[in-house]
Amino acid sequence: MVALKLFRAVWFLSVFLSMTALLYAYASIQGDILLLEGNETLASASRDSFVYAGMALLALINVSVYLAKAAIKDEVILSWYYGLVITINIFLIVSFSYVQLNSSGEKFDFERIGFIIYGSLFLCGLWLLAGLPLMILRRRNIKSMT
Repeated sequence: MVALKLFRAVWFLSVFLSMTALLYAYASIQGDILLLEGNETLASASRDSFVYAGMALLALINVSVYLAKAAIKDEVILSWYYGLVITINIFLIVSFSYVQLNSSGEKFDFERIGFIIYGSLFLCGLWLLAGLPLMILRRRNIKSMT
């Protein structure tokens, strides 16, 4: 019970920080967003469409917590799901910051941020993989109790 409340509080903080990172990126970008870049710009989007797409993505991911809360009755699995959404929000914070930095036109060594981007993806994958044995063990415990 306490773990679920802790995960819920951290999830709420991650939603707030994700939205803050998105709005900060929106405020600091002057022109178009560079999505794919090589020797020449391959794809770009307006900063408004970037923000609306980011808000829609944040809404889809974080509304799923309420749907999971209604569907999942096991507190351990629900806590794990909150943690998964927290890790996805961390990845989105890093992604929004990267897009903002890439589109700012400042000189920056982009190889430094690769570790952070891949680290947040690794964290999502690790949390996802850690949940699979958890669900298997919980199902076995529930079946052995009945």
